[in-house]
Amino acid sequence: MLLFICWLLAACAAPATPAVLPPTFTIQTAAIASTSLPSPTSAPTSTATPATPAPPAVTLPQGALSAQQRQALENAARAFISPSPEEALATAIELGYLGRNANPATMCGPLALAILQQSGLVDSSFPLKSFYYLNPRPGHDERYLEKVFPADRFEKIVREESIGKIDFSADPLLPGDFLYLFAGDSGSFEHMLVVSRVDDAGRAYAVTNLNTARGVIVDEVLLYDPANPGVGQFYQWTDWENRMIGRTGYGGYWLWRPLP
Repeated sequence: MLLFICWLLAACAAPATPAVLPPTFTIQTAAIASTSLPSPTSAPTSTATPATPAPPAVTLPQGALSAQQRQALENAARAFISPSPEEALATAIELGYLGRNANPATMCGPLALAILQQSGLVDSSFPLKSFYYLNPRPGHDERYLEKVFPADRFEKIVREESIGKIDFSADPLLPGDFLYLFAGDSGSFEHMLVVSRVDDAGRAYAVTNLNTARGVIVDEVLLYDPANPGVGQFYQWTDWENRMIGRTGYGGYWLWRPLP
């Protein structure tokens, strides 16, 4: 009966008794001063419409990873895409963390760790099974995560807001970010994923397991679009209409981000 419930909700980790989370992470943005060129003492009179200066080029943040590392991460993640429930089951079994008992509904942790390891961002010595029902809360797997994501190589960031309410245009996710999503009061499961790429428009993606009307699959999903609030998987996971296929992220997330 328990396995059936897990499959139904695609629960990667069962919600635990909430602990008091650290203070909400905030980003401070430095103000950019603007200067004006002095006007010339005299200038010829002109009736021509002044040319509109071209807008400055926008450089989207890509984090600490090099272009080569970002490509390796994207390739590693996309190799796990399994667009049917049958393929997703085969992928879960091939990961080897539970042998033939692996279930695609509960593979999010081992899948995320496998992506990080195969892209070279995390030491390959950590067994995938250690991320099966991982619990980062104090008194559980907190110390273990300090070994997987050492402080000299990863920054830990805490967000307490629902993922459906965060302004990701002001606080974007970056390639290589590992997220643990907390169910919160309204969620039915907890989930783990890795941001596998961010495109030129600032849209973030992840390859992860998803519960669908056809069953559990593994696919690359758009997490959010900074230009279109409300679009993306984060908003589907916090939509009450999706309560029958599982919801998560109401309790925010803990994030481990690669450092330069």
